[in-house]
Formats: sequence, C-alpha cells, structure tokens
Amino acid sequence: MNRDSWPPWWCVIAPFATFALAGAGGAIVVVATGAGEPGRELSANGALLATLWQDVLLIVVPLALAVSLRHPAPRPADFGLVRITRGRLVGAVVIAAMMFYGVSWLYSLVVSDGGSQDTLERLGADRGGAGLIAAAVMVVVIAPVVEEFFFRGFVYRAARNGLGPAGAALFVGVLFGAVHLGDPDVLPLIPLLAFLGALMCVLYERTGSLAAPIALHVLNNALAFSSATDLDNPGAVGLPLGAAMLLAVYLLTTRGARAPGRDEERPLLTGAQG
Repeated sequence: MNRDSWPPWWCVIAPFATFALAGAGGAIVVVATGAGEPGRELSANGALLATLWQDVLLIVVPLALAVSLRHPAPRPADFGLVRITRGRLVGAVVIAAMMFYGVSWLYSLVVSDGGSQDTLERLGADRGGAGLIAAAVMVVVIAPVVEEFFFRGFVYRAARNGLGPAGAALFVGVLFGAVHLGDPDVLPLIPLLAFLGALMCVLYERTGSLAAPIALHVLNNALAFSSATDLDNPGAVGLPLGAAMLLAVYLLTTRGARAPGRDEERPLLTGAQG
C-alpha cells in the first residue's frame, strides 16, 4: 500500500458512514436522556457523550475502510502521520495562520454579522469549573487531532486521487464547513470555515505531514475558545491548554535533521511499518 492508495469514492463513503452513525448515536443519547420530550433539551453531559461518540467514529471509520483493503496493513504514514523538521512546521503554520486571520479580518469588513456557534454552551462550558475544562479538552485537544486525521489524513487523500490536489482541497473545505452548520446562527461563519478547511489541505499538501494542520487547528480552536465573550474567563483554561497542545505537537512530530523528500519522511510510529 502506498501513501496515495485510498479509492477516490471513499471521500464520499467515509463522511456519509461517519455522520450517519454519529446521528444514530446522537439519537440514542437523546432518547436515553429524555431530551426528546417537550420542553427538555439535551444536557451538557449528553452533548459531551454524543460528541465523543462522533470523535471516535472519525478515527474508527477510516481505519475500518483502510483495513478492508486487507494487504498490506495500513501504516501511520498512509494517514499523513510522519515527522517534519522543526523549521518547516513552524514556518508553514505561521504563514498559514497569517493567511487565515488576514482573510478573516477582510471578511469581517464585508460581513457585518459574523455569526456564532453554540458549541461551547452545548458542551457545558458556561457552567464553569469541570464543565469549562471538559469543553476545552474536547475543543482544543481532541477535535483538532481526530478531525485532521479524518478530513486531511483520509478524506482529502482519497479525494485527491480523483479530483487532484486543488479539487480535493475545495471539496474537503466545503465539506468541513458544512459539517459545522448546526443552526442558522452559524451560517455567516461557513465561508470562513470552508476556507480554513481548504487551507489546511494545502498546508498538509505542502508539508507532507498531518502535524502542520493539527497545529493550525489547535491554534485556531484555542484562540476561539479563549475569546468566547459569553464564558467566564475562558482564556485561563483555553490558552494554557492550547500552548501545551502545541508544545506536544512540536515535540512529538518534529526532528532537527534536514528534511528529506516527502516520500522518505519517517513515520511517527516507526514500529508500524508493515
């Protein structure tokens, strides 16, 4: 199996299967907690459970499809889990972040209603204490890893085999934006999220490592979490957690030697070459 072996149609099958199963699991949580009854909303704990189930599927579905090819066994490198030089990681993420926040600033000048997401409130961040910490872990730590594994490490790689890099980046960007459309208030944010999704595909394509889009994703989510105006001092949790996560990505995925060609980069898990 080479690093570009995913069948192109998997870019449709994987999202459909993942979010269908996530919806089914969410429905079970709603019924089990009685949230479907009139006047009752899904609790923060229920929302955390449903979100965690979706995050598990973002890893399990790509792995199940990869294993279905049977031989040879999928390697970490097949999902973009390869090491990158320190300078290359930092430089690429800094440039991509400048591009995204520059576009975000220009977008804010054109669109007066920037939209809003209720993700943090649904996860119980507005309760403070343990609720704030749990929401921060879900948003700043778990989401960037599992979403990048799914969207850039798997769906983009499959789409690229049928659409080419540019077409795949556009496809995954639109898909990434669409899956965040939870209510009408989010609609103004969708173009920015789609741009971010496509930009992270370009970042992965240019660096050859999933470490770069993960780092950008962590940075964006940590800043967004920490600037939430309807939470009580979210920066006290979001900023340290984001900094710790960025440091972990840097230490676990980088090396100091000169970068070889993309196909020669070492996987993060060297014992799983297969």
